[in-house]
Amino acid sequence: MKSNYSYLLLSLITLTASFHTAFSDEVLKSTTTQQTQKSDDSVDDVITNNNLRAYSGSTSLWSIASQFNYNGGTIGSPLSQDRPNIAAASGTTAKSDLDGSISVKYNINAKNSLMAGFGLRWISPLTPGGPSNYNGTTFDAMNPYLQYQYVYKWAGIQSVLQIGAMQWTQADQTAYGYSHQLSFDQENMYEVSGTSLSLGASVSGQYQWFDKSGSYGNPKDPSQYIADLGSVQSVYSFSISPVLEYQLTEKLNLRTLVSLLTFEHYQIAPSSFSLIHDKVYQSIGLGYSVTRNIFLYPNVQFLPGELRANLTNVGLTATVNLF
Repeated sequence: MKSNYSYLLLSLITLTASFHTAFSDEVLKSTTTQQTQKSDDSVDDVITNNNLRAYSGSTSLWSIASQFNYNGGTIGSPLSQDRPNIAAASGTTAKSDLDGSISVKYNINAKNSLMAGFGLRWISPLTPGGPSNYNGTTFDAMNPYLQYQYVYKWAGIQSVLQIGAMQWTQADQTAYGYSHQLSFDQENMYEVSGTSLSLGASVSGQYQWFDKSGSYGNPKDPSQYIADLGSVQSVYSFSISPVLEYQLTEKLNLRTLVSLLTFEHYQIAPSSFSLIHDKVYQSIGLGYSVTRNIFLYPNVQFLPGELRANLTNVGLTATVNLF
């Protein structure tokens, strides 16, 4: 199964590269080098933050955009197959995994773009023989999506807005009735003039549709049984996470994010406006800009109010754009 997905991924990249080359040859016949350079420069005039530049994707007409996360075990057992869900958030598997998304990106112009892609997930990739006590598939190509992106700057704040529609195919979530999702993500950073400090916020929201209700599993197996699926179906959620960066060198910075205000509304709630406040967690790490299109963020995540080794997870986020 893993090799089939590997062939699928390699075929997608090869096909996109071939299409990109053929299409670019036609475009270059009617577009001068000077105009192309001006278009490329304009987005990097708007976005100067290393992380946001990589997050916004390549400035090429066609490219491959991807972001992957290694969600490891605790700081005491970073290679463990188990990973505590420290924020008690919905849609989170309590196993270490390598997950992310890969998409074909088309730049309409310097600031507007469209993306079509899918998610990838590998459960406990560093565990020989695969995970134990896990009934789902260990490697998935899942959750196809379409996305619109707008890059802009307002009041000195560098911003990347993404709005997307996704179909759930992830087995452990479709089992609970997750069907479709509409989402937005707004990343913002402000560089404090005359200093190496940048302040910002990540603002996001999701709305889900479901195709199942009632109970799930066998009542004789309490570990797998859910009396009402509404108790695990997060209809909508929104999050505001402050971000702080301190530039150490041109390519390296200290970075921290606090998931301060994350609220979810579950199907089982008594009213449409009943909300659950997820636990506040924080990540701290080093951000490294390998190139303009590749950004790495090794980090640890913990609960500020419960500083314990068994509740401190390790992770790595990699944003990689090709072509």
